[in-house]
Amino acid sequence: MQCTNCGNEVPDTAKVCGHSRHRLKVDAPPLVARSTAVKQSLPVWVWGVFGGLVLVSGIAIFMVIQLLKVNAPVDLPSTITLTASPSIPVVSVSVGTNCRSGPSKSYDVLGVLLAGKTAEVVGKNTETNYWIIKNPESSGTCWLLGEYATVSGNVAALQEYAIPPTPTPHPTVTLPP
Repeated sequence: MQCTNCGNEVPDTAKVCGHSRHRLKVDAPPLVARSTAVKQSLPVWVWGVFGGLVLVSGIAIFMVIQLLKVNAPVDLPSTITLTASPSIPVVSVSVGTNCRSGPSKSYDVLGVLLAGKTAEVVGKNTETNYWIIKNPESSGTCWLLGEYATVSGNVAALQEYAIPPTPTPHPTVTLPP
C-alpha cells in the first residue's frame, strides 16, 4: 500500500510510514490503480440532450392530455327539468286548513285550502303567523294559519297586514216556551 501523506510504498501490515512517520489507517483498503477497462461515463452534453428530450416529451404528453380533456364528450341527462322559484309567492298546506276573515278561530271561515292545492300569497301578518291569500273558494282574500303552510317564492316584498277588528258576536235570541 501507499502512504497517503508522502505517497511512498509501505508494507500492508505497517501502521506508520517509515519515511514521513505518518500514521496509516489499518482498515483502509489498499489503493488500486484505475483500470482502463472501467467504462467511462457519458459526456455531460449527452446527458443534457437526454434531459431536454425527456422534458419536451413530458410537456407534449401533458398538452395532449389537456386537449383530450377539453374535447372529451360529456354525458348529459336525456331530459332536463327546470324548476323555477315562482316570482309570485304561493302557499300549500300539509293538511286542509280553514281560511278566515282574520287571524284566529273567532273570525268567520271564508274557505278552505285543501292539502296538495296552492293559492297565491298577497300579504302576511308576522306577529300572528298568518298568510293573507287569494281565497281558493271565492273572490277576495282570507287569512291562512302558517302552522301547516309551506310558502314558495319571494315573501320579502309582501305587504304586512294589520289585524282586522274582531267580529261582533251575533246575539242569539231565545224564545220562551
